[in-house]
Amino acid sequence: MRRFLAGGLLAALAVCGQLLGQERFVTIQNLTPHPRLEWFSVAVPFAQGDVPGLPDLHVEGHGTVWQEFGARWPDGSLRQALCMFRHELPANGEARLALVEGGGPPLEVSASADMTFEVEVSVWQDGEVRRAKPRLVGLLEQNAARRVALLRCRIPDTGLVFELILELYVGQQHGAADVALFFSDPTSKAMSRHVERVTVDCRGAALMLRHVAPLAIDTDLNDDGSSLTLLVDKTLGDGQGIRRAGVVVPALQGDGSLRDRTILAAAPPPPHRAPD
Repeated sequence: MRRFLAGGLLAALAVCGQLLGQERFVTIQNLTPHPRLEWFSVAVPFAQGDVPGLPDLHVEGHGTVWQEFGARWPDGSLRQALCMFRHELPANGEARLALVEGGGPPLEVSASADMTFEVEVSVWQDGEVRRAKPRLVGLLEQNAARRVALLRCRIPDTGLVFELILELYVGQQHGAADVALFFSDPTSKAMSRHVERVTVDCRGAALMLRHVAPLAIDTDLNDDGSSLTLLVDKTLGDGQGIRRAGVVVPALQGDGSLRDRTILAAAPPPPHRAPD
């Protein structure tokens, strides 16, 4: 029997600070009762003119990958970048790590940034159910540390579009997930669309969203993954929709390993227990 999750937990936090001159450090926190070994992504700012390309810096003792994002300074220099590195934190632990000059050591992992699972969206309207599976549209980001993939599908004859954004790191068995559902039908003059029910089934892994209680999301963990109920008896206006954040996780091995504890730390608490 496959078990996915049990227990309550919170997300990790990461911040960047600067001391005198150009001395920099990052502080990462694990606010969960589980140790974790995973990738961290920290936004690091730079003064105008300091970095013309990518930073010649690394987290001391760690293989480090930099990813530029956002606008540059008016002189073309780097304004900010994501600093990505892999680190182990104890339960309820914190680490302060220095950013030092140079490219740093090579990455410690060589596996691909990939997961194998299948997602299917089901929409109930007017007593009928229609289904679709999101397919890869393109990669929003790809570097030595991670891939950020966009998947999308249109559910036939409903006017609804579903999107899934996955953030997958090399050598890491779970990934961040962002799901969206919105009404957009260029063939219809309707200004709104009512749905009786919308579900998202994930097979081969469990898709778990955060803040399920205030967002009225029902989650059912099963032997093969998860089934989420996103909406019940709701109306979406033209161009309007919902967006939810969460994580995709594999089944627990049940051996108390660091792998299992990392998955427990990364995921939100399940509202339902997986079957014994």
